[in-house]
Amino acid sequence: NTSRGDLVDEQALIRVLDEKELRVGLDVYRDEPGSNDGTFSSALACHPSVYGTHHIGASTTQAQSAVAEGVLEIIAAFGNGQILNCVNMPG
Repeated sequence: NTSRGDLVDEQALIRVLDEKELRVGLDVYRDEPGSNDGTFSSALACHPSVYGTHHIGASTTQAQSAVAEGVLEIIAAFGNGQILNCVNMPG
């Protein structure tokens, strides 16, 4: 879940998966529903080389631990006068 599903050219990805011995893990899709009521159908999500989750990739113990460690690192660096991972501040 590093981006939005509409940034992926799904047809191109399907072509590559069919032509190469590749696998892909996805957590977001172009036309995923915005609520629990929505229906979802995707050729990409049904492809045998796709390992997908339904927008819950960050909801694992490992992911939550990684976020917590990252927060502690950022706070410690800030205490030492450093600002980590800032993308909107002039250098």
